[in-house]
Amino acid sequence: MQELKRIINYKRIILLLIVVTANIVFFLYGNKPVRDEDILNKENVAHEAYIENYHEEVNSIIDNADKLKKYSIFNKAGSFSFANILQTAKDFDRVKNVVLPEDEYKGVQVFTAYYYQYCFTMLVMMFVIYDMFVQRDNGMWSITYSCSNGRTLYAVKQTGIITVAGISTHTLIYWSTFVTAMVQRGGFKDLRNPVQTIEAFAKFTYPWSKIKYVAVLYLMSMMCIVALCIIIWGVFVMFRNRVYALVTMLIFAAVEQFIYSHIDIHSVWNGLHYINIIN
Repeated sequence: MQELKRIINYKRIILLLIVVTANIVFFLYGNKPVRDEDILNKENVAHEAYIENYHEEVNSIIDNADKLKKYSIFNKAGSFSFANILQTAKDFDRVKNVVLPEDEYKGVQVFTAYYYQYCFTMLVMMFVIYDMFVQRDNGMWSITYSCSNGRTLYAVKQTGIITVAGISTHTLIYWSTFVTAMVQRGGFKDLRNPVQTIEAFAKFTYPWSKIKYVAVLYLMSMMCIVALCIIIWGVFVMFRNRVYALVTMLIFAAVEQFIYSHIDIHSVWNGLHYINIIN
């Protein structure tokens, strides 16, 4: 508990509040509502057309999957192509009866497209991880590590601190960004409507409401952030030198960015595109 209080002190709380504010300002600046009437009219017409054609598109995908099953090159039981066809039809069958109303969708749209909030979260967590290194600098780590069960207790404590700090930081930044997006773009009244009212989710095959999608995204991103922070801490522990650890993490991030940007989703190496910290 004392170690947690040392790491999460009033200075870190002030830093967190500053970062939360900076994130909100950055979000508002990057997502200023369009005021031009011509652009707004074009967006409304395009969205209305999407809503009207949604079920036709879904039924078309299901029908095409059924047709492909009749061709001999695709209907070999156990083959990847046959399994993919069956899965496609099954996936889109879940959303064929989803009703899409005309609603205020832009709040969730801009929120789910805004990824910089995760960068702000990781910025705070890097300060936390740096603070955790003080024990190595002042020699206390050696004493703790040499005590009975010291290694286990040390690992459990550090993992717990990272987990608590990661969850707290991510929760505050994530939901403050969400509330800001909703207030900026028309409020919270349509969050129970299907997430498919947003065109970017036209191929999303779960009949979820927008608020359910946002909640699931929160949980998944929280687990990813905590896991990534533990990995970063592991690199710091392995090198026992903050400069070397930072250089290693920067090189790793650069490689991940290169892989994400240059490997096509249709490549045989597309697994590296999806299993990627950038993604």
